[in-house]
Amino acid sequence: MLDFFFRISDTFAGIAPDVVATQYTDCDMSDETREAVARDFREGFRQGPGAAVREGRLFTESTPFVPDATISAWHGIEDGNAPLAGVERLVGGAPNATLGRRRGDHLSTFLEARSDVLEWLAA
Repeated sequence: MLDFFFRISDTFAGIAPDVVATQYTDCDMSDETREAVARDFREGFRQGPGAAVREGRLFTESTPFVPDATISAWHGIEDGNAPLAGVERLVGGAPNATLGRRRGDHLSTFLEARSDVLEWLAA
């Protein structure tokens, strides 16, 4: 059944990128950004539901997977797709981690934090 829903979602992403983009934000965005969001969505499900379920488990288990690396996360406090508590648990368990909370939803936070992310990566 999950495979069926993945295929339906993939079809909608290819036909109407707005359908996908509005799942993540209400903010205005360019057609190019909408297309990129739809492509990213489709890529996330390319390997089928099993891969998405495995990844989801990594972030929802009581003891989250914590990479041995420096982590800097930016998260929207109004994100309905990825609740803040899961990110706080991940970052709280990592020895070298910071979490920047921003007013915003799933996609608007990413769009607004782009320059901060690139600066952090370049440092």
